[in-house]
Amino acid sequence: MIDCIARGELPLHPNPKKIAVSQKGHCDYMKKEMTCEEVQKNIPKFIDTRMDSKDSLAFIRHIEHCDACMEELSVEYLVVVGVKRLDSASAFNLNQELEELMYKNERKARNKQQISLMIFIFAILLAIVGGYFLSKMILGY
Repeated sequence: MIDCIARGELPLHPNPKKIAVSQKGHCDYMKKEMTCEEVQKNIPKFIDTRMDSKDSLAFIRHIEHCDACMEELSVEYLVVVGVKRLDSASAFNLNQELEELMYKNERKARNKQQISLMIFIFAILLAIVGGYFLSKMILGY
């Protein structure tokens, strides 16, 4: 994270521990940003867990920094999930459930990114090894 701050890539953040830094030293927060309008338009997708990994991470990063969008997410989550739960007699904590939903979506998105990166690295290694053996066969060494 210090590398990001030194390069001026890291914006001020109320909770610096929530900004993850990749192994290359680039902040995940800087990869994609969403506007308030985009976030509010995507709230139903987020609640229904229908967002792709990049959008989900950008959404969560924006929500962590924008009180107005967090409030809008909380209200919509309360309406959508709360209304569904009114018929059940069980007690529920929607704020805690919303936090858990945000955490699960973030973990899912990060896992997809890691898997994609591993597949990409494997494909490159396979191409290098295949090229090496192919050149050996062609040149007869």
